[in-house]
Amino acid sequence: LAKAKLYNGYAHFYRANAYLELVRHFAKAYNPATATTDEAVPLVLTYDIEAKPARATVKAVYDQVKADLDIAAAGIATKKVSPLLGVTNANFKMTPTVDGVNALYARYYLDIQNYAKAAEFSKKVMDNPEFQLASNKDAFEAEYTYDNGTEAVMQLAGNIQEGGANVN
Repeated sequence: LAKAKLYNGYAHFYRANAYLELVRHFAKAYNPATATTDEAVPLVLTYDIEAKPARATVKAVYDQVKADLDIAAAGIATKKVSPLLGVTNANFKMTPTVDGVNALYARYYLDIQNYAKAAEFSKKVMDNPEFQLASNKDAFEAEYTYDNGTEAVMQLAGNIQEGGANVN
């Protein structure tokens, strides 16, 4: 049950992140006066191959992002290094963490113009001594050349073989 709760938190984190990116790129910026009528992206929460979902409102998408973040926060709060959960010291940051959730909350609140809450959640991440900005050339090179720094709040696993065709 603990693993299911954690993985449910991961899934909601990823969905919140995906919808936040979609609404930021394919809809008008959040405006409290028009968010209930501005169209955004289709909001698909259950699989139905026959469905032809209409576009949701900006407010509906942001409300869903907040709901997903709340579920993610509760599930990911249980994350700890444990072989039963499949979490090790080596892979801890390769899946969402509480700090990743807080960073996403900060972005969400910034978008909906709740600047006090955006600052509150940003401060939770910035005040964590685990995340320090590279302060000299060696630290900068370690961070951005060797993926061995202290700036990353969350760093998904990847390897050279996953690159596919090198179009970047």
